Amino acid sequence: MASSKVIDTYTLKERVRQLLAIDKMAMDVYIDLANNVKDRDLKDKFSEIAGEEVRHIALSQEILSLLGG
Repeated sequence: MASSKVIDTYTLKERVRQLLAIDKMAMDVYIDLANNVKDRDLKDKFSEIAGEEVRHIALSQEILSLLGG
């Protein structure tokens, strides 16, 4: 359930930066997995997920830009 608490801009920026760091680490892990499995289906799936993380990273960067930092 969503909280009705309003988050100040500083806290919001910090939370988005945390998500950005997590998504960057996840992307690195999925790229590593894609590069190090032999099974083509797994390789494709890990690559697909890495691509999703790239989109998450771009969205977080866009949000930070909108927040001024």
